[in-house]
Amino acid sequence: MFFPRPKKWTGSNPLDPARRIDQELSDRRRRLAIGLSISEDLGSVQGSMILTEGHGKYLRLRHTVSESLELPETVRDTCQQISQSEQPDFQATLLAKSDLSEALCPIIESLKQNAGKYVDRLLFVAVHDPGMWFDDFDGQRTFSNWIDPICLAETTGITTLDAFPARDMAAGGNGQHLYCLPNWLMMADRSKTVSDQARLFMSIQGKSKVVFLPPSDGLEAEIPRIQVVETLGLEFLTKVLEFFGLGQLQESTEQLNIQGQAIPELLAAWKSLQSSAPFNQIEDYLDCCQSWQTNPFSAADLVRTSLVFLVEMLHLTAARMVDPATISHVIIETPDELAASLVNQLDRTFASATAGLVDQFGLENGRVQAAGTAVLGMLHIDQMPANIPWLSNADSQRILGRLTPGRPTNWRQVLREMADFQPPAMRLRDAV
Repeated sequence: MFFPRPKKWTGSNPLDPARRIDQELSDRRRRLAIGLSISEDLGSVQGSMILTEGHGKYLRLRHTVSESLELPETVRDTCQQISQSEQPDFQATLLAKSDLSEALCPIIESLKQNAGKYVDRLLFVAVHDPGMWFDDFDGQRTFSNWIDPICLAETTGITTLDAFPARDMAAGGNGQHLYCLPNWLMMADRSKTVSDQARLFMSIQGKSKVVFLPPSDGLEAEIPRIQVVETLGLEFLTKVLEFFGLGQLQESTEQLNIQGQAIPELLAAWKSLQSSAPFNQIEDYLDCCQSWQTNPFSAADLVRTSLVFLVEMLHLTAARMVDPATISHVIIETPDELAASLVNQLDRTFASATAGLVDQFGLENGRVQAAGTAVLGMLHIDQMPANIPWLSNADSQRILGRLTPGRPTNWRQVLREMADFQPPAMRLRDAV
């Protein structure tokens, strides 16, 4: 899949210098960027190249191309050993960062091929990795990236953006929930005429993250009241199957879900834990299963019961943020083996909404965070703060990320892009 070519000017005099300048400026509105997202276990990387129009809050995603790559086992094992060490060796850490950065080059080169002759329009590569988190002597949380941006920028020749959580943490935040604003830019109802569709984005992975995307035409100065809540995810299903000695059946969960029926007694026992407040600890639910451990439940019934409970938990979580009756779309990202079942059950649970995968918004299932990383980079180029203080607990909004220049031609292009755009005025309390 290749990026669409810009429409050529078809005026009466194509040699007119003024017309050609207008066409060049119009063509430059389309910007290319690559986003990479490294998995928590440092075993794989997801990549997306995005084509955008507009700037800042008016950014529009026009096209995406996504790929994935398994990272070398030696690099993964080395990084995991260092992250688990109480006192990591400084030299070994630097070498591991360099090796990991070099391992990212093949997916960058593969994504660049999709740009065709417009590869020179590629502005930057933005990278998200799980990073290393440390507690200082005074208990303050610090963050260090796993990649070496200088090595990556020199090897690829492309300007590199990384360290997105670090700036939020420097402003008093926790470095979390930084993808909520990119999610809103990519999937919210931002119609220029009438924007009235409230939407939910659900990323159902090991843990589930539910993001409320309010409608907005972007004209107001304030960031819309985006909300996010984390709750149980597919790790809950895995732990339940392991608890009942059925962990080897995890690969056939889709078929088992179709065959099974919900167990009313077990479902009621799990629901009883919700009487006072939501329990996000899986151990609480496993303790509840102790009295049922000797019952001859079938694997299909356990899978069905777990998924039904997960969907009800997601509905309850959404209800704590917004009235579910006002939601028009439920946008889902989840592993392919359970996608059909979860979409079907969520579509029935949210009676007034339409449930579907992220594919309907031009994104690829399982690679939303990679596209969101590229959007975070675009917001940095547009000098727009991307953290949301009421979600990350930061003292104020800040521009996220750290720029590392690529080769001179690419770096000059980035500087020209940043100089040509005049960001809107900020409120005084956000600017200081």
